[in-house]
Parts: sequence; C-alpha cells; structure tokens
Amino acid sequence: MLMLVLIKNKGKFRIMNHILPMKDYKNLIGADGSGKDTIFELIKRDYPSALLTREPGGTEHAEIIRSVILEKDLSNSERISLLLPLLHTDSLSGRTKNLLQKAQHEIHTNGMTGMAEAFLYAASRSDNIENSIQPALESGIPVLGRRSVACSVAYQGNARGLGMERIWELNHPIVKDTYPTLEIFFDLPTEVAMKRLAGRTEKQDRLDGENVEFFEKVREGYLYYYKNICPYPYVIVDATKSIEEVHKQVKNLLK
Repeated sequence: MLMLVLIKNKGKFRIMNHILPMKDYKNLIGADGSGKDTIFELIKRDYPSALLTREPGGTEHAEIIRSVILEKDLSNSERISLLLPLLHTDSLSGRTKNLLQKAQHEIHTNGMTGMAEAFLYAASRSDNIENSIQPALESGIPVLGRRSVACSVAYQGNARGLGMERIWELNHPIVKDTYPTLEIFFDLPTEVAMKRLAGRTEKQDRLDGENVEFFEKVREGYLYYYKNICPYPYVIVDATKSIEEVHKQVKNLLK
C-alpha cells in the first residue's frame, strides 16, 4: 500500500512515497462436509509464503486449548489440568488468561458447557491473533486461515443458545483490529453436508456427535452473522457445486 508522507525540510514541505505492508488476511469458513478443508489444501499451493492458520489453534498454546475443546474422551478434571499451566505462561496476554480463568471456573462449576466452549474459543482466538496473525500481517506476510469468530457466533451463539449478539460482544475486542480482508463462507443445506460426512472414517471430535437440528442451527447462525453482524468483506459460495467448480470460484475471488 502506498502512503504519501509530508516531510518538512528547511521550512518547506516535500512529498515522499512510503511503502506500507499490504495486509492480506483471507479466511475460509464452512461446516464439515462443505469442502472447506479440501479447498484450503488446494488454495494454499498458491500462497507458498503465507502463514497458514486455523481456529481453534494456530499457536502452541492455542493448540492445547483446541484439545481441551474438541477431545471427547477427556474428563472435566483433565481439561482443567491442561489449562492450569497456560495461566502461568508469560507469553499469554492478560486478556487471554482472563478468558481461560473464566473457562476453567465454568468447567469446574458446570462442566463443559456452551459457555465454557465460548470462553475457550475466545482465548484460543486471542492468543492466535496476538502471537501469530498480527505479527505476520505487520511484517507483510499474507495469512490464510480456516474458521473465525463467525464460528463462535454460529455454534455457541445460536446452536448452544447463548445468543449471537452476546458471543459477538465477547469476541469483538479480540478481533476488531485484525479483521480479514476477505472471508469466504461455503454454504450448503445441512442434510447435504450430513450425507457427505456419512461415509467418512476420520476420527470424530466432541462436536461431531451433535444431531441434525444442532447443525441446522449452526448454519442459521452463520447466515445471520453474515447478514447482520459481519463488519468485514465476505462472500457466500454455493458449496453444493463440485469441488472443481468451487475451487475455480475461490481462486478467482482470492486474486
């Protein structure tokens, strides 16, 4: 990005060109079965120098938080034990630690509730943005990510019933200075996504076992977010099309 800077020299002003790093932060979002991960693997070939990231996760500590959220065989005491060392880690900000403390208290008091999930996702997001995404963008490194605050609004805000505006308010201070330059949402009917997933043999995480009604609410939450909340550029892609068609469309969008 080109910025014109006025420099005063001997009482006169002269214009100098100053080159600033162009922030390039693209996100791919979509329910399981939408083809998001397949497209991500294809697209990343066009970004050889990019920081590749994901939510939850993206940093060493955020990946631990990811395990606390998604591992279905952990007991609540095991989840709390995994979080304890993070509270004494110097590289985590006060905001991230505060969210982890709230998550730990919620798990201890009520178990792995939707509110515990919300705090954990926000903590992972906070650390990933502060210690990975922001430094990359400030250095002029493009970022290609999977998932964003939209997921928290859809899953915890709508499907868990915590309130979409409430979850946005929890996350807004975290994301407000690091919005994506473009977010692409892969949309398809829930029943189509479920059919695509039926034949998969990959290990399921804790959220994969939810029922069809839950995932229908997730989709409704995504669509509400993009229509009513999202403050940055986005495109909704028809993910019922073939992988080849969707890949071509996404490549054109990212040019």
